[in-house]
Amino acid sequence: MSWMRSLMYLCALLFTACAVSDMAAPNPATAVADLRARVSSPEAVAEALALLPRDQSSVPVPTLPQVRDPALLDADAPDWWLAMASAFNPAVRAARTNLQATLAQAEGQGAPMALGTESELMRPDGSGAELQLQVMVDLLGILGVGRSAAEKELGRSEVRAARGMLTVALWQARFDAERARMRLAAQRTLKTDLDQLVAEAEADQARILQLQMHGRLAEKDVAAARTQWHRLLEMRSDTVGEVAASSAALAVACGLPPDAAPLTRVSLASIEDFDVPGGVPNMPAPEDAVAARPDMQQFALEFAVREAELRLAARQAIPLITPGFAPLFAEGMKPVPGAMLRMDLTWPTAVQAGIDAALARREAAANAYTDAALAAWAGLSADRAEMMAAYENMSVHVPIVDNATSTAWNAARKLFLLDRALLPDWTMELERRMDGLAMMARHREHGLSKILDYLEAIGPRTVGVKP
Repeated sequence: MSWMRSLMYLCALLFTACAVSDMAAPNPATAVADLRARVSSPEAVAEALALLPRDQSSVPVPTLPQVRDPALLDADAPDWWLAMASAFNPAVRAARTNLQATLAQAEGQGAPMALGTESELMRPDGSGAELQLQVMVDLLGILGVGRSAAEKELGRSEVRAARGMLTVALWQARFDAERARMRLAAQRTLKTDLDQLVAEAEADQARILQLQMHGRLAEKDVAAARTQWHRLLEMRSDTVGEVAASSAALAVACGLPPDAAPLTRVSLASIEDFDVPGGVPNMPAPEDAVAARPDMQQFALEFAVREAELRLAARQAIPLITPGFAPLFAEGMKPVPGAMLRMDLTWPTAVQAGIDAALARREAAANAYTDAALAAWAGLSADRAEMMAAYENMSVHVPIVDNATSTAWNAARKLFLLDRALLPDWTMELERRMDGLAMMARHREHGLSKILDYLEAIGPRTVGVKP
């Protein structure tokens, strides 16, 4: 049956070798249209998600919400962002197409050598002309043993490694998207708070200007107030750039056009309800944490590839045996049956060199796994300690500072309206309020990012870990 199948493939290829379908070259118009369809067309997202191997990945593939109106996108829904990142993140798309190519290439690995034919015409001008035709086949390749079996196993190992790369890309993409979303929300909230502070401080600028014109304020106090005022404007301008950069980072992480409507709707509401189902897990055992991480699983798969390469290198010592049928057309062009046998032996030193190189690569893969396990184990303790400290700052200390600086700033404004001599206090409390807002935004973003770092570090399926 394998012979018949191979002959059918050969016939099909002969007829279709020149009929490979063309693909239009990429251009800006089609690229922009494709990007916009990702937001407006649920079908485009569903098709992209359907290409991901759901049953062969330790990372669950998210789905779009059942009820979804493109005109009323819910930018606060984490599932929507995770679905977009899984479908259109550049690293995920690259890993998915690499898996497709590896699967296709594996289909041809371990196939027999090309069918060999050879003809020779002797004494074409004289009497007794002879025509010899030789047809040779790869016997061991047809039987699927020797080098052929090793090549097939290498192909299967490469497919598993490519599938593992896709799993790693999916796992990293969801956290890249979440971090970008948190950062955008924090920066946009800071921009909103600074806009309010600018409006409040600007309302007092007319009084400062009038008092200065009438010589009722010390010049050094006016200069200090003006300096702080322009520092506030500079801080807000910088935040505008940070918001734009954060929005662009989220767009790239989720494969969205930079002017997509959902990007404009990410705000503090997106992260105020940030929650980890079941709570943040406790510290897992080192073995459980290492086993659960997709990147560590990928190191093991890469080791399997190196092992398969070693087996293939060792089997290069097995000779290539190619029997053949050689009919001889002698005088009168009457066929005379004959047979031949060809055997190709790889030089022993070349075989040994290939084995030694494969052994070194396998050892390097084993060392890489151990080194990565050490980094994961050491980093996990640090991630949890940083997460706990950042969460304490975000939930305890920062709100106290925010409330205190807000109260002091409002009080300084009221007192300055009653007593012009208190302009230095107005300036000082404005500076403190600016620092408080920056501190709140920084620690909000840092705290949530550290929670995400820890969740990413323990992997999607950590065994024996309870909240």
